[in-house]
Amino acid sequence: MRSKRPVGVVFQGSFLHRRGCVICAPGTLALAELTAPSKRKERFTMKKRLPTAMIQLLVVLLFVVSLPAATFGQTGTPPDPLKEGIREYQADNYEEAVEFFKQARQAAPDSTTVAFWLGMAYKQQNNFKEAVGPLSDAVTKTPPLKEALVELVDILYRLERFDEAAKWIAVAEKEKIYPAKTAFLKGMILAKQLKYGEAVEAFEKSKSLDKTYTQSAEFQIGLCYMLDRKYTKASDRFRAAVTQDPLSDLGSFARRYQDLVEDRQWIERPLRLTLSALGQYDTNMLTEPKKNDPRYPAIDLRGGKEDSYAMLNTLRMDVVPTLPGGWLFNASYAGTWNLHQNNATSYDIFANTLSVAPGYSFGRVALNLAGNYTHILKRQPVYREYSQSYSVGPMIRIIGPTL
Repeated sequence: MRSKRPVGVVFQGSFLHRRGCVICAPGTLALAELTAPSKRKERFTMKKRLPTAMIQLLVVLLFVVSLPAATFGQTGTPPDPLKEGIREYQADNYEEAVEFFKQARQAAPDSTTVAFWLGMAYKQQNNFKEAVGPLSDAVTKTPPLKEALVELVDILYRLERFDEAAKWIAVAEKEKIYPAKTAFLKGMILAKQLKYGEAVEAFEKSKSLDKTYTQSAEFQIGLCYMLDRKYTKASDRFRAAVTQDPLSDLGSFARRYQDLVEDRQWIERPLRLTLSALGQYDTNMLTEPKKNDPRYPAIDLRGGKEDSYAMLNTLRMDVVPTLPGGWLFNASYAGTWNLHQNNATSYDIFANTLSVAPGYSFGRVALNLAGNYTHILKRQPVYREYSQSYSVGPMIRIIGPTL
């Protein structure tokens, strides 16, 4: 009886012939015929074939498993957008950094670290409105970042959102987050709100907690005193800021402000005297029609010389004291004496004027209550009372935009 030849499945490719079996390199599958040995030899061959087949299978599996690893090793690990963004941020490439941080934020929307770096990149671009959102997330989400809180306060200060900034200042003070920097930012906000006394206290606290804030705090205290019109104290503070580091930029600014304060102190001195003497020539001091004017035939004109030289003398005294806060006060007295060469006994006058205007300044707008009294004496031929006038009413002054 003709023996049947079994059919086996092998890998097609280069091969070795060993004891009636084929060992092939990995590749596509193909069919091959194997020679049928005798029953005794077949049992022996099967015993040898089993471990050999297992070895082949292990080799194939190892090769297949190694393929993804080899491919991954060639392409490299994908870049981390957060690390790439930080690298661009440190290189001052803020636009590129923003794009990387946006990618990182999409991948991890709840990450406070990513939110903090995105907010800082916006801040470096002076895009303060966009920086508020990420920095707020970095403070309110878990875990909150201490660095983000003070940066958020700084951004809100720049946007003049002082009420929101004050709330976060209170949180920072309660949690004792960067006490010196927090006190300094608090002083900046209070100064913007025209609370100069409280601002000075905050700056004093800042420099007492951290000596590195001394020069900046002295400069800001000088500005507060200058805006509060306490020029002597302001000059002392600017001088102290210069002494801290004369060669620094802040020292140069302090020196300029010191000169400005001294000039302002002279200009705004409380007592001012003004004396003027003006020559005058009047062609019609009588304020009457010309004689023999055909247009006025029926008018009986008084005699007198119509033109005359005159002298107008004025003495003025102003009192403008420097008051704390936004309070204003000014008072003035003016005496005017008008002397004529001709018709002196009937036209010379002497006028006294007293003005008072207390008020309050709201920044660009000031509201005053102005009062004025004028008393005039006229020579006839001796000086007699000629008239009196009174006026009282509100006065509003508005500083317009810079042209």
